[in-house]
Amino acid sequence: MEEWGAWGEKKNYGRTYTGVIRSTVVVGSDGTVRLARYNVRATGHVARLRKELGIDDGAHSHASPSGLAEATSQVPEAVG
Repeated sequence: MEEWGAWGEKKNYGRTYTGVIRSTVVVGSDGTVRLARYNVRATGHVARLRKELGIDDGAHSHASPSGLAEATSQVPEAVG
């Protein structure tokens, strides 16, 4: 998680501690990072991403015409 910038120092109510930094990383079909957002708030986050990536909200598609996967809307089932 540290490699992706999703683990680090946080502050809450004046207290500093180490923990998970809420982050979103969108990786293109070619394996390159297309978008990275850190310290995001859950409320409205997916809608902002869909708008920024040009993904039609009504289509419920998991990939946009540009080949970007919407990693925030579908969580794979656990294997085991």
